Parts: sequence; C-alpha cells; structure tokens
Amino acid sequence: MRSAFCHAKANGWIDRIGPVWAPRTVGWSTLAAAPVPAERLHEAGSIIARYPEINHNYARSGAELNLWFVLTAPTENAGRSLLATLSQEIGAPIYPFPLVREYHIDLGFDLAEGRKAKVLKCGPKTPCDRWRTRALSDRERRLFAVLSEGLPLVPQPYRQIAEQCGCAESEVVQQIAHWLAEGTMRRFGAVVRHRALGWTANAMAVWAVPPALVDELGVQLAAEPEVHLCYRREPVPEVWPYTLYAMVHGSDPTHVAQVVAAIQHRLALDRFPHRLLFSTHCFKQTGARYVRHRAA
Repeated sequence: MRSAFCHAKANGWIDRIGPVWAPRTVGWSTLAAAPVPAERLHEAGSIIARYPEINHNYARSGAELNLWFVLTAPTENAGRSLLATLSQEIGAPIYPFPLVREYHIDLGFDLAEGRKAKVLKCGPKTPCDRWRTRALSDRERRLFAVLSEGLPLVPQPYRQIAEQCGCAESEVVQQIAHWLAEGTMRRFGAVVRHRALGWTANAMAVWAVPPALVDELGVQLAAEPEVHLCYRREPVPEVWPYTLYAMVHGSDPTHVAQVVAAIQHRLALDRFPHRLLFSTHCFKQTGARYVRHRAA
C-alpha cells in the first residue's frame, strides 16, 4: 500500500495523505478574486502562488474577475493585510468573498467510475454556519503544522511525526481522533489532484440570489448529485453581486455546462443573474496552511 501511495504522489495524482481541515475552526479563510489584464494573468497568478497562505489558485474564464484563489491565515487581520499586500504586488484590486454558510462540501471522487463519492457531506439538511474558531496550544500548533504537510510515506509515519513534535505516538493518534470527532478535521486520507486524474472541465457557477431565498435554494442545490461544493458567500456591491456558489467537476466542458443549465432550470435559478466560470489554468492546488512551524 505504501508503494502505491508513493507511486501516486510521484505521478502527481495525490497531493498528500493527511487532514482536510474544516473552515474557520483554527483561523480565517476567504475566497478572493482579482481582475487582471490577460497579458499579465500568468505573471500575477505566479506571484500569488508563491505565498504559502494561498491554495487553490486558478485562472477562470467567464467574468472580468479572472484570477481566483483561497487564502488562509491565523487571523482575519492577518488575512486582510496579506490581501492588501498581494493587491499591491499584482497591481490590481483584490475582492474577498468570505464564507457565510456551507451547504455541502464534498471533494471526493469515485476513481473507478468517474462519479462523485459521497464522503464529506455537510448538510444538505444541516447547513453549517457556526464555526468553532479557537486558539491552539503550542503542542497542538506544532502537530497541526506538521500534519498539514501530509503523512511521511515511511513504515511508521505517526512515530516520525511524534518525533518531529516532541510527543508520544499515541498522543498524535489521539489528537487526530479528537479533531475528527469535534469537526476541526473533516476527514483524514488521500487528497487527490483531480485535474491530473482527468477532471479538467471544472466550473464554478454563481447566482445573485436575494438574501431571503438564498438558504432555501442553497439547500436544494446542495442536494443535486453533480454538485461537489455549494455555499453562500458575501457579495461585493457594484462589483460582484453573487451570493450562491456551486462547483461541478467533469472531463468535458460542454457536458458540465449542460449539467449546470439543467440544474438551474430545474430549481428556477435561471431567473437570477448568473455566471459560469471555467478554470483555464491551475497555478497552485495544495492543502490549506493556517499555521506554519519550523519543523514543517
């Protein structure tokens, strides 16, 4: 099994074996986007990708906001300060779209049949909008940082992590179990690079749904089997009015567009202003790093 994971990582099929952290449990995060001239898009994307606080950094077509990324930071002040720095470096305004409520987050894939694997459900009957952000102890912070880099692919990975963190192997295993039980950690396992495995037609659909309707429609949208991610985010008046987001992954852009069109017709979402943004280039896809530690 270890050799299979080593082979998958060497070929770029998996990012790591490790935790998927729930948002807003140990720090602050936001989706953000910038309007960048086409001739400077790759330069700007490469600048942003250099920062360890950045993950899931893509160029997208279908809107003036064409450079998208997720930023994580220990605190909101630190995150917003970094957004200001990035804006100066790329020479373009950056607009943050913080998460308001998650209806469904599931990035599992059925590798055998190319269908969505139902693994990381948050709802749709219980949409999540309450985060248990808390400070970590020094011991927890060390372990959090080391685990975020992924398990070392060695015969006794937990023992090696314990040695890095200066604790017992049993403490590592118990802390992982505790984080899973309380929801700080969504799951612990292989995190795949879906683009490398053939899911290259990945679309972000957004709708400007009024506040009074967005939760009801968000729950309905999350129940659609083709939807991997579904959440509500804060709009930016006069720039980006969209409140409801969904991600649909596939291998053929025409098919993905047809799937999204069928869903929005079925739920009557086409009565609202909407956009469909396809990712055109991946600058960075890695796990979220809320905290860093020298040992990592």
